[in-house]
Amino acid sequence: MLSWVRPLSTIDGAVHCQCRCTWASLELSSEWRFKMCIDRWTVHWGSLRSSPSPFISSSRSPRFPSSSSLVGSCPLSSSPHRSSVPHYTKSLGHPIMAPKRARADAEAKVDSPKLAAILPPSWKEEVSRWLAQDMPKWDIGGYVVGDEPHHAMLLGKAEGVLAGVPFATHVFHESGCEVEWLKPEGHYITAQEAKAKEPIARVAGPTRCILIAERTALNILSRASGVATASSAAMDVARKHKWHGKVAGTRKTTPGFGLVEKYGLLVGGADTHRMDLSHMVMLKDNHIWSTGSITESVSKARAVAGFSTKIEVECTSERDAQEAAEAGADVLMLDNYSPDELKAVAKRVKAKWPHLIIEASGGITIETMSDFFSPDVDIISQGSLTNGCTYPMLTFQCSTP
Repeated sequence: MLSWVRPLSTIDGAVHCQCRCTWASLELSSEWRFKMCIDRWTVHWGSLRSSPSPFISSSRSPRFPSSSSLVGSCPLSSSPHRSSVPHYTKSLGHPIMAPKRARADAEAKVDSPKLAAILPPSWKEEVSRWLAQDMPKWDIGGYVVGDEPHHAMLLGKAEGVLAGVPFATHVFHESGCEVEWLKPEGHYITAQEAKAKEPIARVAGPTRCILIAERTALNILSRASGVATASSAAMDVARKHKWHGKVAGTRKTTPGFGLVEKYGLLVGGADTHRMDLSHMVMLKDNHIWSTGSITESVSKARAVAGFSTKIEVECTSERDAQEAAEAGADVLMLDNYSPDELKAVAKRVKAKWPHLIIEASGGITIETMSDFFSPDVDIISQGSLTNGCTYPMLTFQCSTP
């Protein structure tokens, strides 16, 4: 049932209305007339006009989808029908609520590379928890700015690879905002673009909702982009030297944030290495000391891991490597070797067990990794890709009222 309806404003070619209702659908006809259909009643307004935002190039015409749904504003209420906050129509090609064709167009721009499909079902719940942790009670700053419709631009202020788009998008949606990504995930922000502070995305919605989302979204994007930037730089070094192998991260990730950091590795072109303790078996020095030998450790692991799980053994000497190979390990991690020693041991091991994967690890950085390149080394893992990377500077700039 409709309690009241009134037009609020037009922003970038989209009509924004405030209403309280249990169900509604919005349509914009070919004559650009706006109507709201509720049960059997129809309310009409005359021809509508609006001018594009100054942040958007004049060559881009506003988009008018053939149909749209009302979307809730700040969703920090438990019921989708609560009417204590305004509702706004979509204005920026909402990838979830938009019509099928418009949604496909948006996805074609945003998901490059299309990595969001790899995420587990629980990832949105995790992002929602981060957002809730940032505002466990009330938001006095939000009270100050209110619910007037507004928009802000996400700007890149330093070079780097853009990553974390699915996570940030969910933050904006959960906060009652809409986001249009002007740069695709994986885009490299050049020094020239950073100097000009070229927009990366445009966010629209109630002012307080934009500010609720701001810091959580920026934190996610900055950290994910930092990992992606470091990963991309490391892979560039590997390609420059025509090394056949792959640069990988490690399990040195931030507790509770490892999924985003591992995702950043993929965006940057690196390998994630194992995701967690359940993903591949890695027998390190403490495992071996506890059982008494590499052979015993591998035997116990194989008994329960089965054929589908690889077993990696950390080897601090050539003798360790030979024992691990004979015991049936799939991957040998040659840890804390000098470049020359690593190449010599890897060559001898590969000559006898060519099927084994050889990983080099231990204090290797992007500055020193080229010293470890060898046709007998398949993986070079670096904890610094997630544990010591710098984060590109990103910022929000709200439009002037």
